[in-house]
Amino acid sequence: MRVVHNVLWALALAASPILAQTQSLQKIKDGDRLSYTIADYAGKGREVSLEAERPLASMMIEKGETYALKSELGTTVYQRKNHAMQSRETPEGVKTDFAPERQFNWLPPQGDFSKPWATSFTTVHAQCGTGKVTHDATAKPVKYTVQIAGKATEIAAFEINFVGKWEFNNQCRSGKQLERYVYSPELDFVLERDQQNFNAQGFLNRGNNVKLKSVN
Repeated sequence: MRVVHNVLWALALAASPILAQTQSLQKIKDGDRLSYTIADYAGKGREVSLEAERPLASMMIEKGETYALKSELGTTVYQRKNHAMQSRETPEGVKTDFAPERQFNWLPPQGDFSKPWATSFTTVHAQCGTGKVTHDATAKPVKYTVQIAGKATEIAAFEINFVGKWEFNNQCRSGKQLERYVYSPELDFVLERDQQNFNAQGFLNRGNNVKLKSVN
């Protein structure tokens, strides 16, 4: 079955007209201005829905092996090679650094999106201490449209779904955590992030959706 799955995956990518259309796209680089929409998740009982979207302007700042996205919400620094979050700083200057074991290394091993994979990292909570977050991840090829230099551009991407949980070995117990990323290998950039975190009783704790709309 694995052989059949891989063959079908390869055929789907080979048949995709997007790949031929986007060969000349440049990676997002230092100084690029990025326009996003952001929306928070709200819970009503066990039902979860997105609230109204709002715009968010950001700028890409590259420095060696890292890059930062700077906006009115603060500055977030990522590792260039794997897009794992390295640090976050609020507009007021409060900075949080994430040690390697606390970084979400979400890309698949050897860059193979055709096979399921697993992720894990540690998390720290003021009341609960140190815990662990684990996910099972699967990906599928998708089409994604972004305005690049004023032109609507269809991009080949992968939608990655992470289904997992956070867990502490104490009274904090565990809860469900869902992540969804849309990643473009050609742009080498995350086009969309969607996060939902649930408490131990199964109710929404927090979550949001951030979509890249344009690059200039």
